[in-house]
Amino acid sequence: RASQAVVGNVNTLLHHTFQEQKQLNLTWYDVWSTIIKTSTVAKPHLPHTLAAREHIHETFVNHWKKDLHNQPKMSFYTAVKAEFGEELYLQLPCRVKRANIAKLRSSSHDLRIEKGRYTGDRYNTALKTCRFCCSSDTDVMRFFEELPFFETPILETEDHVINECPSYNSLRSNLSDNLKSLIMLKEYGAIMNSFHATEFGKYLTESFHLRHPPEKKS
Repeated sequence: RASQAVVGNVNTLLHHTFQEQKQLNLTWYDVWSTIIKTSTVAKPHLPHTLAAREHIHETFVNHWKKDLHNQPKMSFYTAVKAEFGEELYLQLPCRVKRANIAKLRSSSHDLRIEKGRYTGDRYNTALKTCRFCCSSDTDVMRFFEELPFFETPILETEDHVINECPSYNSLRSNLSDNLKSLIMLKEYGAIMNSFHATEFGKYLTESFHLRHPPEKKS
């Protein structure tokens, strides 16, 4: 009885809160009302709550897809994320490997293509060049960029680090043949959602240590 009383009090409180929000004409209530009406019309055979839930999910997924393609920063993510849903790499037992794959997918990594966005001169490509393939002196890179015969510098992008940069060749040589083939084909999404995810996560971890070697103790 005590538990029923608590539930009853909670439901009463939620009801009064909902009615109060309705009277205040807040935006979220208008959105919710619109969803209820449109979902009921679109799916009259379903109960209001179930129809609304499905409609909310569909609306969210549609907005999610639209927003992804409108954000240049998410270009790599859109290349590896085909459908909305949980990814298999999240089931990896190793937290470090999961984290490194997640950071790569979401562009929350240490690569200069991302770090260069948060400088005072975010449009300066010299700040986004590969630390191994190009000069680390930004003034030198700016000088070269002003020359008429200068080609586009090599940027430190996700694809460059995974597939192209020769500084990682020694790490790639240790990968299985199947994973090497998938990397050459740039099937990164397939890699992250297969049994190759464990090996790929290890490669990302080792590549991070290559970029940030531990300091030698004196």
